[in-house]
Amino acid sequence: MAPPPESRGTLRIRRARPEDAPQVAARITELGYPCCEWEMAARLRALLPRRDIRVAVAVEGKRILGVVAAGLERGIDAARPRGRVTALVVAPEERGRGLGALLLAAAEAWFRKQGAVAAVVNSATRRRAAHRFYERAGYRATGLRFVKELAAETPGAKSARNPGAPAATRHSPPAVCRPQKNPPVSSTRILPAAKSQSRIPS
Repeated sequence: MAPPPESRGTLRIRRARPEDAPQVAARITELGYPCCEWEMAARLRALLPRRDIRVAVAVEGKRILGVVAAGLERGIDAARPRGRVTALVVAPEERGRGLGALLLAAAEAWFRKQGAVAAVVNSATRRRAAHRFYERAGYRATGLRFVKELAAETPGAKSARNPGAPAATRHSPPAVCRPQKNPPVSSTRILPAAKSQSRIPS
């Protein structure tokens, strides 16, 4: 249940911090990707120092109401990088307030600052409401994403099918952290040169 209006603080978008791990883990779990506090703390320690990744949060008072994670991708097919939104979630009781749009705009503002040519997001096929949200934000469906899970190789082990090759064994994460297997839809938005009011502080 959301706190009463009088207990709310000023809403702001800021970069995530290591101490945000418990609430960020809760939001990512609500997105459908169960995550433990300690695991999120390890992820944030690895991601936050990187210059090609931004994790931002929507904060009101002491509560983190939403999270967006974004990164830059460079490929041989383009001179400029693409920006990819890898996660965007708002607490269920806070949806409908426009927080998702604010977080998305903040990510796009950071993409523009980094010189990205377009913003891309993957959304599972079952997330119909999310698809409509991205379409309203100017994204269009451009194709499907195909995923193949790769087994981890065990050094020194031999494969029963190919004795000369290392054996591949599946490295399974804890049951509470298994990823969703719903195939996502890829959506792309070409970023205009206009500046955005919302931004993730650099």
